[in-house]
Amino acid sequence: MAEKSQHSAGWYAGALVFWLLSAWLTTVGLSSIIPQIFWPNGDAHSNAASCRPALRELRDELLARTSRSIASASSDTERPILLAWFDRWDKRVFTARSACQGDENDAWVELVRLRHGMQGLVERFEREQSPRIERLELLLGTHASEDGKAHAQPSNEHTP
Repeated sequence: MAEKSQHSAGWYAGALVFWLLSAWLTTVGLSSIIPQIFWPNGDAHSNAASCRPALRELRDELLARTSRSIASASSDTERPILLAWFDRWDKRVFTARSACQGDENDAWVELVRLRHGMQGLVERFEREQSPRIERLELLLGTHASEDGKAHAQPSNEHTP
């Protein structure tokens, strides 16, 4: 006695939902993954044959921005502005890496090391030299002559 298995309408509806969901997930997954593999998104430099122009531009910006930060080291608002700038710069340098090939990867690593070294330099400068800058500004501001030029009085302290 062979019994014919009968499925209810709910079973057929569930199976239909399962297969439709499986087909949808497969389609969405492949349509998302394939473009990322063959056509990765990035900025204008990532489509270039070389990352050298992007690295040069980033290096120049890094040096110029940290120089401005050192010049305004006594400013209380400079540090958060610089940290936000570093975050944006980091995103750009990591985007540029996708176009690097061969020895350009070594240059990218050196640029990232330079970035962290420059941040350390700015932090040390602010910590060690800002008090001197503030004292100098105080001395120059309090000992200004009539012609508008500041003249500091020599100090008895001899600090290197």
